[in-house]
Amino acid sequence: MTGNYNLLAVKSVLDGFIALAFASTLGVGVLFSVVVILIIRVD
Repeated sequence: MTGNYNLLAVKSVLDGFIALAFASTLGVGVLFSVVVILIIRVD
């Protein structure tokens, strides 16, 4: 990327909302996967 993180921020927020929707329907396991995804994206 060229230093413009706006698109990445928008996608991250959307991923968060989608993970919450999955967690409400599929259970707590989805919330644990969010932690793994955050670790991968931060690195």
